[in-house]
Formats: sequence, C-alpha cells, structure tokens
Amino acid sequence: MDPTIELTSVATGAPSLPPELPRLSSSTYGGGVEWERIPWEDDNYFLQVFDVSWSEDAESNILLDIDGSTRPAQSLEAALQALPEQEVERFRFYVGENFENMEDFRQFLIQFPSDPSANKSHAHTGSPSFARLRSQWNLEPGLKAWSSKSYDMLPIDPHDMFYQEGFFSRLIRFSKLVHVAKDAHGRVSVFITCTSEYAMLRKLFKYDSRYESNLSRPTQTDVCSRLSRFGASLRCTLASRPLKIMMKGNSSQHTLIQAALLVICQCILGEISSLIETTHDYAMCQENVIDPRLVPLTKYSLEKRLRDAYFYEQLQDCVSDLVSATEPLLELLSMEFAATLEYKHLTTELHILCTDLSKRTPWLSHRLGSHLHMFDQSRSLDESLNVGLLSLLASIFLPLSLAASLLSMQTRFTDLQFILYDFGGISIFLGTVVIIVVHVLHIYARIVDGITEQKYLPGHHDQELTIFRMSFKIPFYIVWLALFIAFFIGMVADVALGLNILKYVLVFVAISLWATPIVGIIFHYLKHSISARERCLTSRSGVRSPATN
Repeated sequence: MDPTIELTSVATGAPSLPPELPRLSSSTYGGGVEWERIPWEDDNYFLQVFDVSWSEDAESNILLDIDGSTRPAQSLEAALQALPEQEVERFRFYVGENFENMEDFRQFLIQFPSDPSANKSHAHTGSPSFARLRSQWNLEPGLKAWSSKSYDMLPIDPHDMFYQEGFFSRLIRFSKLVHVAKDAHGRVSVFITCTSEYAMLRKLFKYDSRYESNLSRPTQTDVCSRLSRFGASLRCTLASRPLKIMMKGNSSQHTLIQAALLVICQCILGEISSLIETTHDYAMCQENVIDPRLVPLTKYSLEKRLRDAYFYEQLQDCVSDLVSATEPLLELLSMEFAATLEYKHLTTELHILCTDLSKRTPWLSHRLGSHLHMFDQSRSLDESLNVGLLSLLASIFLPLSLAASLLSMQTRFTDLQFILYDFGGISIFLGTVVIIVVHVLHIYARIVDGITEQKYLPGHHDQELTIFRMSFKIPFYIVWLALFIAFFIGMVADVALGLNILKYVLVFVAISLWATPIVGIIFHYLKHSISARERCLTSRSGVRSPATN
C-alpha cells in the first residue's frame, strides 16, 4: 500500500476506527428506547474483505471471511497482512463488527495517515447532514462524519405480533461507520464498521430479569448472519452488470466514490424496507388493543402506545436521513450519466423506493396519533359529564354538611381539647382507610387493564374478565347490604343487635380487602407466567412466518 494515502471518513453512527473519533458507549438512548450492545463471546469478531472492480468483465473476490462463529485460527494482524496487494482501479471493502478497537487493526490503520487537524476540529461521531457526506470526495480538512442507522429483527411468529414485548425483544439496531481511503493511483479502500444493539427490556418494560430470559433475544450468531447478508447485498449491487456498464470508461475518482456511497445507501434502504413491512404487520395486530371503539384509554395502555410512538418516530428519522443522502447523490450522478439507460433504470428504482418509504413510514405515527386523538376526545367528553355530576352532588350535599356542622356545635369552649383530640384521631384513621382503599383500587385497575387487553387478543374470551369483575362486585354488594341492615336495625329496633351485626361486617370487610386483591394478583401472575412460557416455547419450536423470514 502506498504510504501517501489520504484518509477521509464517513461515519454512520458507530464506534470509530482510528482514535480520532470516540468509541460508542455500551448503552445509548434513541427514540424513547434505551439500547445496549449485543455481547460477543471470546473476543470473536466478524470481518469480510472483498475487492470490487468497475470494469465490465471483472468479478467481486472475497479475500477474507471471518464469520465470528468461532475464534479465528490466526491473529487479525496476520490475516490482514496476508491479504493480496490491492490492484489499481479496484475498490477494497472491509465490512465487520467488533474488530475496530483491536490493537492489531489499529496497527494496520497506521498506513492510512489522517489529517492532523481532525483531533481538534471534529471530535464527535458525526451527523446525517449532506455536508458531511460531501466531504468524502472533496477532501475537506478534518474528519467529516456522516451518520445513519438501520434496523432489523429476528423472525417473529404471527401470534407474537400481538405482544409488544415479543416485538421489541427481537429488534436489532445497526449503526455503520464508513471510512474511505484513496490515493493517487486510484485505489480506494472503504471500511464499514457496524455496531449492533438490542433494546434494554428491563428499563423499557421494568421487567424482572427472570422474565426476560423467556423472550427471544438477538445473539452474536444472528448479528453475523445479517452482516453476511449485508455484505452479500453490497457485493451483488456493486458487481451488477447495469452498474458496470454505466460506470464503464469513467475515470473520475469523485464520481466513483459517489457511486460507491450511493450503493451503500441503497443496501441500507433495502434493510429498512424489510423492517418496515414487519412493523406494519405489528401495527395492524396492535389495532385490536388501541382501537378507541373497543378499549378505553388507561395509564398502562398509554405507556404501551408511547413506546410504539417513540419507535415509529425513530424509524421515520432513519428513513428521512437516508433519503436526504440518496436523492442528492442521484442528482450529482445524473450530471455524468443522465443519458445512459442503466442510470435511468437505477434512478427510477431508487426514487420509487425513497418515495414509498417516505409515505409508508409516517403512516405508522399518523395512525397511532389519530387513535390517541380519539381517545383524548372521548376522555374529554367523559370528564365533562363527570364534572356536571359532581357539581350536582355538591349542590345537594354542601348545604346538608353545613347544617350538620352547625347543629353539632353543642360543646363549651373549655372542652374543645377533647373534641380536637378525637378529631385528629378520626382524621388519621379515615386517612389510613382512604390510602388502603386507593391502593386496592389501583391494583384492581391494573389487573382489569391487563385482562381487558388480553380480551382482544386472538384465542381469548370475555369469561375471565366477567369472573374477575364479579369476584369484586358480589362481596361489595353483600357488604353494602349487611351495612344497611346493621344500621337500619340499630336505628329502628335494637342498637346492640345492630352493633353486633356491624362488628361481623367490618371483620368480613377487613378480610376481603386483604384477601381478594392477593388472590387476584396471584391468579393474574400465574396466568401471565404460563402464557409467557407458552409463547416462548412456541417461538423456540421453529414456527416462523414466511413473510418475515
């Protein structure tokens, strides 16, 4: 390799290769979801190296393929040094993950001298602006980084589409860092370093870690398979005959780099397109639990909808960034190849793809937003009706309360300390009762919300919700009737008999307040655990949807 090579960089949001840019932290925050890097075992890494030539008769040659499944037999330094010398007019691509911070690779990068002003002028991971992309072929001073992200996911069973946990547990977020190195002989080296992350379910859903173990999670093997697929897509697109015919006879180094960057954007757009199709299927399945005509809006269902909304916005931003980079590249290349038929086919295909993604991605957020708006309208109407009812009740009971207060003031001023003492004690006692009742109602609402959402999932019926509600209504009606009888007998017939009945009623109420929620919680927890294990066994049994494979 010529020692006079100049280095420019394109960053797509992942940790940097040379020390000029900081390494991405092990956990990041994006779109309302916290992400952490997928762990790699035994210092394994994935690396593919291949050469691509723009000449019509040349083929793409894979020079090095380390799939990350086993520990490499030789060191990374030895593998890189064993690569054949790069031929003139060829592009050499390095695609991989978890190798960028290895000392062997840093030693290999010494032969790519970077601009010394980079450390001071541009010490961050970059942005998706076109100005950063433009710096790749204009040789502007300092490292100008361009960032982009993409998403993928594990194959998902159609039944798991109805569960938010099953969807988010399978998501993979990829960040790619691309460095373009070029010299006076026309040799171009492109380093594409990936960083894979998955969602932190413990923070997203506030899980116990034991429950998370029942969900399907991306692994090192899943990441390697998707990186291999990305590398194959990149090689296939770069070596396609129409692209070679279009580039035949073009010796402009700027144009060749622009075409290579356009192909990278095209491959990432293909990844996003596949994920958006799966996300649309997930959104349609979630219609059953967010339709304002079927399900009332609660605090817990709103939390789920917010998770979806944040992720949809992140997808929309990702598509917007890629489209903002792809369309200017097409315009620049049209100045060179507008007359060629192959370029017309390429630009038409990419324009249609960008337009399709730009239309389909906002649909997710707009659809969810319209449902939340209808929820808000429905809640506003209910609140207005409740306010009117409360006003009517206040107009009736306020005069009665004032009259009762005036009639009860039959105590002398010197004896008020006893009344104040009793007043404080009664206030504390009633406050304690109110706190207990509020907690019981919160537990009841949480369980009812969970059962209500289960009601609209396939295979579930209304019987469970009806039984659960009746288990609360029947004791309530019995207690209310017993209290009415106790006070009625005490006022009309015998006070002692009424007090005895009231004593037994209070004992029954105390037992019901503690036993009923505990039994309900245990029942709901056992059912939820059993259903989670059934979903886990189903997902591990190999049943997959053909549309998502």
